[in-house]
Amino acid sequence: MRGSSVIEHQGTVVSKDGNLLKVEIISVSACGSCSAAHLCSAAEKKSKVVDVISAAGEDISVGDVITFVGDESMGVKAVAIAYVLPLLLIVAGLLAAKAAGLSDAWCAVAAVAPLIPFYAGLYLLRGMVDNSFKFKTKNL
Repeated sequence: MRGSSVIEHQGTVVSKDGNLLKVEIISVSACGSCSAAHLCSAAEKKSKVVDVISAAGEDISVGDVITFVGDESMGVKAVAIAYVLPLLLIVAGLLAAKAAGLSDAWCAVAAVAPLIPFYAGLYLLRGMVDNSFKFKTKNL
C-alpha cells in the first residue's frame, strides 16, 4: 500500500456485489476481553460494516471470514475530516467575529456558520471521499 503502514482487520462477508464486499467487523472495547466482561456494563461491542474491494478471481462467498487491509493514512485523513477541520473552522469563525467586535450571540453564530458550507461540500463530494477510504482483501 504505497510503502506505508497498514491497518489489518478480520471480518465476515455479509454481502457481495461483483468485487465489492460488505464486511462486518466487531469492535470490542479494551475491557471486552476481560473474563468478567459479561457481568460489567462498561464492556462494549459494536458491529460495523465496511466496504472491501476483492481482487479479481478471488473465491469469496457470503459468510466467509476474510482478512482485509487498508492504508494507515486513511485513519489520519478521517480524523482530519471529522475533527480537525471542523475545529479549525469554528475557531477561525469565532476569532474573526471577536476581531470584528460582534456581540457574544453573533460570535456564536459566526463560529458555527462555516460548518454549513463545510458539511454541504462534504456531502456533495461524498463519492470522492468514500473512494479514498477503501479496504482491500489481503493476498493470501
